[in-house]
Parts: sequence; structure tokens; C-alpha cells
Amino acid sequence: MPTELVIKTLPEYKQPLSLEDAKLAINQLGKNLHEHAYIVGGILIWAKRKTGHGKFEEWIKQNIWFSPRTGEHFMAYAKECDKVKQLLEYHGLGFKGVDSTPLNWLRVYNVWNFAERDESLGIEYPGNIPGQIAMNVIHYYTNEGDLVVDPMAGGGSTIDACKKLNRRCLAYDINCVRKDIQYNDITKGFPPETQDCQLIFLDPPYHNLLQKDYVASSVSSLALNDFLDFIEQLAVDCHTTVKKGGFVTFLCQNFYHKFASFDGGCTNFTIEGYKRFTNAGFQLVNEINCPQTSQVYSAGDVQLAKAQKGMLNLVRDLFVYRKVA
Repeated sequence: MPTELVIKTLPEYKQPLSLEDAKLAINQLGKNLHEHAYIVGGILIWAKRKTGHGKFEEWIKQNIWFSPRTGEHFMAYAKECDKVKQLLEYHGLGFKGVDSTPLNWLRVYNVWNFAERDESLGIEYPGNIPGQIAMNVIHYYTNEGDLVVDPMAGGGSTIDACKKLNRRCLAYDINCVRKDIQYNDITKGFPPETQDCQLIFLDPPYHNLLQKDYVASSVSSLALNDFLDFIEQLAVDCHTTVKKGGFVTFLCQNFYHKFASFDGGCTNFTIEGYKRFTNAGFQLVNEINCPQTSQVYSAGDVQLAKAQKGMLNLVRDLFVYRKVA
């Protein structure tokens, strides 16, 4: 049966289809579907880079008829197509992913600036960071076979970085969005199997900046003093868990009490963290700047900052601590 007749017949139920009819129709329609699917996926990859980190899902919801999840399927399909890869690379938007070759991601200065999050390192998740940061941390502070622990794993970028660099990884969260992330509430301590790990990678919520995007039980819902108490206990628990000579990395940024304004003051979580980690017995061995891209802010945010004579914060610091005793 010709494809056009199959399409016409299906909603009318006037005559039954045979399996042979179904096979012919699917294969004929699939030829165009295959081409269109990878084109749509390639355009979505481009659009994701254009909209900026954290804004792509909302862009799909507002402008495209299918769901963000369907969009992810289209993009995954496009990434397997050589024609799409060539087209994107021609426009400087190639999806090559991060591999174990350091040329693409290794940073030799203490400023780790990544314009975008590599999609082969973790899935989209509120507040997730470029996985290339985890790649560098793991490269510098662990060796192959070492155990890395991420107690607030989010989208799993640390897991994927460990896989690429041949490290063992235990990842936990209270909102497990991947099968390789186990449930654990870090406010109650580390699981026993994490004892004597080489590295603990910490990327906690930046207080309540993204509170609405996290689950209700997240530490982002804590009052400021309670959040600082959480960091203090976390430092103690890290010191108990990591092996002697091992490392803890703490990524955080300043918190302005009034958005895009100096009114109300500022809490520097890296300084507050420094006090608590050194009090717990750690030695600071490195400070690395990992600036955010300006794309995290909207045009409305920029206008508000101008109107209030405030600044939008891009400064984000990674403090590296070592357990010396």
C-alpha cells in the first residue's frame, strides 16, 4: 500500500493494514524522518550554545512544540551523524566532547575559564558547572585508580570526569537524577564506604541563589547562619573522611544580599569556607579562579544592575585544601 494511502487510512479505519503495509510505510517515512531528525538535533545543539547555560530548557518550553526531553533525544541523535558534526565544526560549534587527551581541557594557569559546559560531562541540572573543572581537579590532585567522592553530585559531571581519567568515583545526592548517583543526605555525614578517599569534590549550592530550582530539602533553603553552620560541619566531616595527604576542593562565590546591588552587603563564602576548613585541620594549598560566563545573566539582569549601580557577579573561586595531619 502506498504511504499516502496508509496515512489516509489510519484515522478512518476503513480497511485493515497488513504487517507488510506497516513495514513499507515506516521505512518510506523513516527516510525523511532520519534526515529531518538529525537536522533538528543539529539546530538544537546550536540553539543551546546560543541561549547560554541554564536557559535552553526554558527556551524550548516557550518556543518549541515538543518537550526539552524530546529535544535531548534529537540532539543525541544528531551527535552520531557525521554531516551534522561537520556542519557544526565548520561554524565553530562542533560537538567533539572531552576525551582523556589533556589538550582540550587542561589548564596550566590558576584561572580556569570555560565558555560553556561540555555535554559529555554530566547532564543538565540546576546550578551545574562545566565538567572541565572537575577534569582539572582530578588531574592535578589524584592518580589513576584513586577514589574520588562527590557528596552533592547534581548532574554527575564528576562521575563522567572520573570515567575519562580512570578514577573510581562515589557520587551522592538527595535528588538522584542518574542511576550512578546514590542517595545520601550530606548534612548527616558521609557514607562509610567513602572513608580514606583521595579527593572530595565540593560544589555546594551558593546559598539560596537557585533555591527555587532545588528540592525542598536542599541546604539552599537554610537561613544564612544555618548554611554557614552546615559548611562548618561539612569541613569537619571531610577531615574525618579524606585520607591523610588527600585533598578537598571547595567551589563557591560571593553572595550579595540584594541582587545586582551593594545595598545589604555581601557574604564571601570562599572566605567563610576558608575559616571553617582551616579550623577543621586543613591546609590551603591553592586558590583558583573559575569565572562564570556572562550568559548566566539575562538582559533584564543587566538593566537592573545598571539601574541600581550594582554589579553582576562572575567571580567564582576554587579553594584546594589538603589534610596534613
